[in-house]
Amino acid sequence: MENKGCCAEKPADNACSTEKKEPCGTGKCCGGIILKGAVFGGVAMFIYFMASWTLLPWHKVNLTTVIAAGNLVPTMGKAFLLYFFGAALLTKLLKKVPAGCCPVFFAMVVGLLVAAFSYLPNTIFYNMPYTFALQGMLDNFLAITLAGMAIARIVLKSGPCTMGKCCSEKGDDKKTSCH
Repeated sequence: MENKGCCAEKPADNACSTEKKEPCGTGKCCGGIILKGAVFGGVAMFIYFMASWTLLPWHKVNLTTVIAAGNLVPTMGKAFLLYFFGAALLTKLLKKVPAGCCPVFFAMVVGLLVAAFSYLPNTIFYNMPYTFALQGMLDNFLAITLAGMAIARIVLKSGPCTMGKCCSEKGDDKKTSCH
């Protein structure tokens, strides 16, 4: 049986390869990396959202409505599945970040994009209060950024990066750029 879906020994762009370079048992398989990223990133998001909704006062009105609606255990299970899936997608994206670029900064940009398109349409079309949109945007931004930090550090084992600096200089006097 062929070993498809395993990463090459040193993939040039951190992407999954379908070439048979080494047996799956001896190298890191991309499916395993995605799964590990989904677990660590999903747990980071779950912990953040749990703390945000139970410890911060701004969700107090929303939390009372949810508790009155029904049992929280199935709701938390569904939420974790959502965070697990989101973290798996985020891991796939972070694996594509060019060498020398900061994956946490990239995760912050993804978080900002998700936050804006999740909540701003509600204020535009339905005249929802801006405070509602800003609270939700802040939640999404921080959760995705924290998940990105966990994935980058634990799963992708990326070194420290300078926040705001997308790419660094390479040794061949050529600067990489992020497009």
